[in-house]
Amino acid sequence: MATPCHIGFDKARRRGVVVLANSYEPRRQLGNLLLESEWQSDRRPQPAKVTSQLCASYAGQYQRSPSFALGMFVSRQYLLDAPRTATLLPAGICLAGLAVLLWRAGTTRKRRLILGSVVLAGVLSAPLLPIVASRIFCVCLHPGIGIHYEGDRLFAQPIGSDLCSIEDWPSAQAWRQNLHPIDVLFTSVPVELLPESETRCFERLSVVPTTFSRDTRGKVTGLALHYHGKSFHYDKISDAPPKATDPLKPTVIVAVNYAKVPKKRPKLCARAVRERDRNRCQYTGRVLRPDEGSLDHVVPRSRGGKDAWENLVWSAKEVNQRKADRLPHEAGLRLLSTPRAPRALPVSALIRNAHRIEDWKLFVEDRTEL
Repeated sequence: MATPCHIGFDKARRRGVVVLANSYEPRRQLGNLLLESEWQSDRRPQPAKVTSQLCASYAGQYQRSPSFALGMFVSRQYLLDAPRTATLLPAGICLAGLAVLLWRAGTTRKRRLILGSVVLAGVLSAPLLPIVASRIFCVCLHPGIGIHYEGDRLFAQPIGSDLCSIEDWPSAQAWRQNLHPIDVLFTSVPVELLPESETRCFERLSVVPTTFSRDTRGKVTGLALHYHGKSFHYDKISDAPPKATDPLKPTVIVAVNYAKVPKKRPKLCARAVRERDRNRCQYTGRVLRPDEGSLDHVVPRSRGGKDAWENLVWSAKEVNQRKADRLPHEAGLRLLSTPRAPRALPVSALIRNAHRIEDWKLFVEDRTEL
């Protein structure tokens, strides 16, 4: 669809949700969050009253704990998306080294020992590779959850380096977003956590439970997120609450009701003439870059030509120099079209997308310079 949106339907509960957004990030995850929510009051946990001191103990930054499951996901996802050269080249080097060792081994017994050692090393190191992969992933991208409090209310938000849930990964690739996939991203938008007890909270919309763990001194050391039937553990790395995210600022505001759209004729200037002639030389038909063309008076000013739409065209510089102060037919040239004044257009049609804002392309004609 032209407008970024997410449409979802829950057949079990017979309800749907439509989320419109002016950017990629929030729409799909927010739609899934609304579909998974338990709106019936009798099926929701009852929030408990807690003190602001207890909320302050929850506040901080939590980073995803390395695990075997996360390492397997990282290995599958990034090995599949990695260039074929990046995977085949190391494998070829290893096989070449093994072949050299086997060739230099003098006896069959030594060759068997080498092959057995390689197989044993591979069997022993295979379980360690996912753990190493998960640790590298956590160190490089810092996936986590940030919690801050306002009085006796808790709020959670995602932290990390440009992460994207695996469900949204195809859409992120289609939109050419520079994001990194992860097995679970909760939450992709800031949400409120309601305390159920001193160690357990639940997310306000989807009722996803969160359990906090404490050490022997009663200090919060981490949390466990119970999501989609699985538990995801996070270690508390800082007591400082995360910086509050700035609210999304719309890049487009659509006026639904308006009385009259004012119209305006472009101001006569070199740029306006170039845009009217679509960067094309009116004598040769060649498409020009802005620095390759110049204004040309069809009737030279030395012969009484005026600065008017009907007497100005966009021309290649070398053609303009060859024409000099002559008429086109005197210089052996012929206009491809008769120059005319552009018609009056709505003022919105004169807006240029100079900063190349992606969302503006649906509403503003692309008039950027070639």
